[in-house]
Amino acid sequence: MSTTLDNHRLARLHERISGPVLTPQDPRYDEARAVHNGLIDRRPALIVRARSTDDVHDALTLAREAGLEVSVRGGGHNVAGRAVTDGGVMIDLAEMTAVAVDPERAIATAQGGLRWAELNEATGVHGLAVTGGAVSSTGIAGLTLGGGLGWLMAKYGLAADNLEAVELVTAAGEILHVDPTAYPDLFWALRGGGGNFGVATAFTYRLHRLQTVTGGLIAHPIDAAPELLRFYRDAVADAPDDLTVFAGFRRRPTRRGHPRRLRSRLPTGPQDQTPLRPRQRLPPQPQHHPIGPARPGPTAEVRASSPIVSRAENALTLAPCPRFPSATSQTECIPS
Repeated sequence: MSTTLDNHRLARLHERISGPVLTPQDPRYDEARAVHNGLIDRRPALIVRARSTDDVHDALTLAREAGLEVSVRGGGHNVAGRAVTDGGVMIDLAEMTAVAVDPERAIATAQGGLRWAELNEATGVHGLAVTGGAVSSTGIAGLTLGGGLGWLMAKYGLAADNLEAVELVTAAGEILHVDPTAYPDLFWALRGGGGNFGVATAFTYRLHRLQTVTGGLIAHPIDAAPELLRFYRDAVADAPDDLTVFAGFRRRPTRRGHPRRLRSRLPTGPQDQTPLRPRQRLPPQPQHHPIGPARPGPTAEVRASSPIVSRAENALTLAPCPRFPSATSQTECIPS
């Protein structure tokens, strides 16, 4: 393929597309190709920052005619860096962030460049939520198409379980509305099937009424890990669906010299208290354990004004907190 022909195709794309088309010579190129994992350093031949489904269609047409590989960037959070191709066409959905919520039908439709914090904010003002990323800076597209683990999954299922429809641009250039009745096999594949079915430009989710969320973090020194993990295993064995608990090892990044800790995050959405059954005994006293009211908003970190953990009768009790619109955002309560 000649350089002249390449330039002709690029000129046609510039004429048709509404968003920026970036080459390696563009000053915005390096910022546009960057993703969450800073170790990924791939260089697309072209980055198309789509603003509409038609832009995505035209970018795919160019790539197909030129025989170039295509990658798609939603939120850019995939650790493997699949959003960025080397020498191909990268379709960036970062500017496609529109969202529409129908509170009466409890349905939300969002474009593929949206992040969970933004979707949480839009649905939360209506007292609605859907299972989303445990980290609210994650894009909705990649997480949903991969299944979608999140804080509300114990009660409401994965993000993919709440998917009602997808707007999809296929490699052949078709723009499809995919749902359980139209293209049912394709809809099945999109709900966790691994990708390569097309570019998903919009997602429609079934939402759930959610007025109360309690969330927080309990941190212990590394020496407590064996006893704490045994307690954690027993405590969550028959926990109610309202409770989602994660445990893990992590170094606190905000304090130098801080030891590795075991963290447990406990968000839940009941209308009354959700006690865990009394156990033989509680784990060692944590170094900090505030689980308190989460402030509304799309941010990933929330500070608690005071702890609300009860240790009466060797049971851990979570009390409800005020209504929290960003129900599925990462909620991390840290001492003031």
